[in-house]
Order: sequence, then C-alpha cells, then structure tokens
Amino acid sequence: MISGREETRIQQLLDGELPESAWPEVKALLESSEEARRAYCAHARLRSRFAHMRRERITLQTPAVPVDFMIESQRRRLFRWSGIAAAALILISALVMRLVLAREPAPTATLAAAADSRYAVEHAEGSTDAADAGVLRPGSRLRLEQGTIELEFASGVRSVVRGPADLTVVSAGEVHLDRGTGWFRVPENAVGFSVVTPRAFIRDLGTEFGVIARADLADSVHLFEGAAHVQTRFGAMESATLRGSEAREITLAGRLQETVPQPQRFLTGLPEGLPFLHWSFDEASPAAWRASGTMPEATATRGRAPAEIESIPGASGNALHRTGGSAWVTDWPGIAGNSPRTLSFWLRLPQRNDYIHPLAGWGHRYGDEDAAMASFFAFAETVDGVTVAGASLGGYWIKGTTRIDDDRWHHLAITASGRQLPDGRPEMRLFVDGREENVTAFWTAGLQPSETEPLVMATDTTHPEALPLSVLSQLFPGGQRGHEFPASIDELRVIEGVPTPADIQALSRSNPGSRLESR
Repeated sequence: MISGREETRIQQLLDGELPESAWPEVKALLESSEEARRAYCAHARLRSRFAHMRRERITLQTPAVPVDFMIESQRRRLFRWSGIAAAALILISALVMRLVLAREPAPTATLAAAADSRYAVEHAEGSTDAADAGVLRPGSRLRLEQGTIELEFASGVRSVVRGPADLTVVSAGEVHLDRGTGWFRVPENAVGFSVVTPRAFIRDLGTEFGVIARADLADSVHLFEGAAHVQTRFGAMESATLRGSEAREITLAGRLQETVPQPQRFLTGLPEGLPFLHWSFDEASPAAWRASGTMPEATATRGRAPAEIESIPGASGNALHRTGGSAWVTDWPGIAGNSPRTLSFWLRLPQRNDYIHPLAGWGHRYGDEDAAMASFFAFAETVDGVTVAGASLGGYWIKGTTRIDDDRWHHLAITASGRQLPDGRPEMRLFVDGREENVTAFWTAGLQPSETEPLVMATDTTHPEALPLSVLSQLFPGGQRGHEFPASIDELRVIEGVPTPADIQALSRSNPGSRLESR
C-alpha cells in the first residue's frame, strides 16, 4: 500500500505543482509500483470528471472570467498533461526495454540426447543452467561422457555425435571436435562448414562425412558423399580434396594416409538408449550367430566358432556352450581407452573347486605381473572353495561373494564408468542376478592407487597381441594358466556406457522361465 506522502506527490504531479526535486522520486515510484500506477490513473480519472462538471456549470452560468485566470488555468493544464505524457512514456519505455533484454540471441544449434546419455553444456559466458543445456551458441562447449547427441544447426547442418566426446561451437560455420565420433550432413546452403580436430582441419564442399578424434588412435576423416578438403595441422601439413567415397588417416608425421571408409563406425540418428551390441546365440548353428543392436558396428561384426563351441538350449532360446578349451572370438576390437562400458551375459558353470578363468572381454593382457590397465574381462575364480565372479582391468581387479558354480543360470553384469573413486581406484561395479555385489579390490605390486595418482582404465585394442571381444579365452597369452571346462554363455551384451542399476535389474529379468533352474 502506498503512503499518504506518496499519494500527495501523485496529486501534485497531476496539479502541476510537483517540485522539480521530487520528480525523480515520483518517476521511480511509478516505474516500480503497480499500486502507484493505479492510484495515478484513479486520480487522473477523478480530476477529469471534476473538470467536466465544472465546464458544464460554467456553460450554464456564462460568468465573466478574468483573462489572467484563463491564462493561469491553461498553464497548469499544459504542465499537468506534460507530466502525464512523461509518465506514460516512462512506462512504455520500461516495457519495451524489458522485452528487448529478455530476448535471447538465436541459438547456433539445438541439442537432443538419447536416453541415458550423460553430458554437460558450458556457454562462453560461463552459464551451465539446465535451461540452457538444449542450445549451443558461439563458444558453447559440449562434453558428452556417454551416449549420443544429435545437433541441428540453424544453417541446416545436422550432426550425430557419439560419446565420449568434447565439442565446441566456434561459430555457425565451425566446430572443434577435440574428442569423439561425429557424423555430419551439410546442405548446399551451408557449404564451407568446417570441423577442426587436434590433428586436422576439414572443410565441407557439399558433403556427408564422418570424423573420428581419439587420443589413442589416429584422427580420421571418412567421406560418404560429395567432397571435402582435409588439411593436417602439424608436421608435413599435407592436404587433399576427397571426393565421392574416400577416407584418410592422419599419421604421426602429419601426413594423410589412404584408408577404407567405414560407415559402420558412425550413427546417423539417435538410438533409443545407450548404443549396444547383442548376441542372442539363438541360431541353431554357431556359424549363423550374428550381432544385433544399435551400435553401427553390429552389421559388420562376425564371430569365429571352433569345433569345441556348440549351440545348446539356453537361458532364453539357445546358448553358446564350450566342450573343450577353445574360445569363441569375434572380429570386434572392443571399447578402448577410458570410455564407459558395460558387459552383460548369462552364465552357467558346473560345480568345481579350481576355477580361474576369463569369461568374456577384450584388450591386451600381459601376464602374471601385469601392471598395466590395458584389458577388460569378466572372470570366474574359486576363493576358499566358493567360485565367484570378478572383473579385471589387467593390474587391477575386483571379486564378488555370490556362488556361481551351481550348474544354474546366473546373470552377470560388470560396469566401468571411466571415473575414479575418492581413493584413486577405478569405479567398477559387479552385479549378480540383478543385485550389486559387495566386492573386494586387488591390484598388482606395481600399482598403488591414491587420490593424487589414481589408476586409470586404459584398455588397449590396437596392440598386436590384444584380443578382440572373446568368450572363454585363455587367461594369459600363450596359455600358461587356465584349463578346459564346460561352460555356457547366453544373451551377451556390450553396452557403450553405464546403464542404471534398475536397467541392469531389468536385463536380469528379461529371460523368464527356467533361467535359474538346474539343467
């Protein structure tokens, strides 16, 4: 409620008697107080009505009016209407400024994310508000920890980025891809759109192309349609114009090396969730087993099944069963580096007291004194007469407590987020039949995790002795340890990221019927 003093000031403004020194006070009051503006209007209407009544009375009586009085009355009326006009102008100006200041600049690109993607957007001005997370402007940085992002640029350029990725929008016509796998479709009106990686500059000439930027591998450019100009940013500073369907890798010397275009490494749309590969093993013949899933590599991935690998009834449909000592090996190299991943499958083991063997995984394994973090495997090991599940990165591993060698089907899931725990250990979790295990961690003598020197997962998929995704392979190169035993694996999944515990529980319930019954 406005005070009596403020109401007096409003009346003085209407009467034309407001002191000049009081004008700033009244101006501020009218700008900030809705009640003051209503009072102003009410007094103005009342004074207008009084003036109308006075004019009617004067018309009826037709008195003689002194000229001086008429001049003074006109002067007051002029001043009063000037005040009203000024106040109205202030209000209109304030409304216009509010609309102008509230209008955000048009975004350079809009963002959509697949389910379970984890990402953060930081704008040039430092804003990280959730309300701004769906748009990118010049200077915006997108850090995608896992999952898939689709970008729609105002120019019509469309991009699908597969994590982990680190991308910065420099302008409407240029992005920096410091890490990640990105697919780009550029319309004619946006020709000249550029992608810059740490090792190369790619300029579109009317194109559909893909770019891979990874610290552990050479950057590469894959042209699928149109043309693009590629220039290395160091060393030989070599350049080339690609046309049609071509690809180049950037060597350590800064040269462009011809390679085969690999469309199977790029997503061109958002999957429903985290990208994954899946083997159901339902086909009756091992030679017919094929990968499915939303990873683009699924269509090109194949497995090799030796004579000791056969198809038997499984947890759901059919399953892989090993009768001898040979492994089932695919040609898919696995997820490399520190990228998040999940391994999920059903397992049935006969009862024994001497298990120490990998179940499924990939990477480079060195041997007994492995101080590297270059592999990723699930394993079974007998501990104090009880066989339990575990997971290994090479020189670091964890073990659970639930018995799994009871000739019953058990669902196992191992997750590795790529993050570190507060004490420096890698963040790995183990689930048996949908429930998280209380794990014990171990590491070789050559490693000592700490807050200042954490252990970082660094899965090596390019070493000549690195294993691609394999099931029931030997523990170490050369077969120094491990033994033959019958085992069954079903519904093998590799997920590019870490799903929620609820999702893992759903996987453990996805095969109804006799999955936990003895066979």
